[in-house]
Amino acid sequence: MALQSNALTTVTRVKAMPGLSAKTPTEVEDKINLLSDLIEDYLACILGYQTATYLLQGSGTRELILPVAPVVEVTEVLLQGEALDLADISTPNDWAERGKLYLGQGWPVQVDSANEAGDPDMATIALPLSVTLKHGYWLPNTTGTKPSGVLVLPERIKKACDIACHQAFISPPGGISRIKSEKTAGGYSVEFSPDSDGGTTSEAWEVFLPDTALLLLAKYCRRDVLM
Repeated sequence: MALQSNALTTVTRVKAMPGLSAKTPTEVEDKINLLSDLIEDYLACILGYQTATYLLQGSGTRELILPVAPVVEVTEVLLQGEALDLADISTPNDWAERGKLYLGQGWPVQVDSANEAGDPDMATIALPLSVTLKHGYWLPNTTGTKPSGVLVLPERIKKACDIACHQAFISPPGGISRIKSEKTAGGYSVEFSPDSDGGTTSEAWEVFLPDTALLLLAKYCRRDVLM
């Protein structure tokens, strides 16, 4: 099985881990693909470099938290279909790394007409902002020439994937051996098989990623930031 486009480490790195030198490339690729998907799910962020458009609600403040990081370049921002001046939008300090955009006049909250006199939190069904940007890292198995300004995937994330793959082979943690994965057009569809007592291993990602890997990944986790 070939590596997916979102693979976070290489076959060579994983086979260099203790006790894994005899594993076949196909075995290692399968583990890398599965653990890369799980890590992206845990981080709540697409890591590979790409250009994409996201529909968002305004924050009501000068900062807008994006569902992805890091920001490489913002190419277009529309507010209710009208283009904003990109010169007014910036990523000061470490905002690009943290996936945030700054707008001096603030990012307006679009209130649905039915809720204008009610709780603003009830107005989040409106998504007036369309943000198109280049974001993400240059992944270890990406081919071609890395564009200027794109960062390579941090070693901490690669190492976390190495460690997770090693544990999946050597000592599967609480249920990882019962993870079933099915290749689909969009990547992997991950399900958890029933455990021995008839229950379902539907615990959080933390159950299936080693503690050391979680410590390495903590800096990049966006799940709490986006909630």
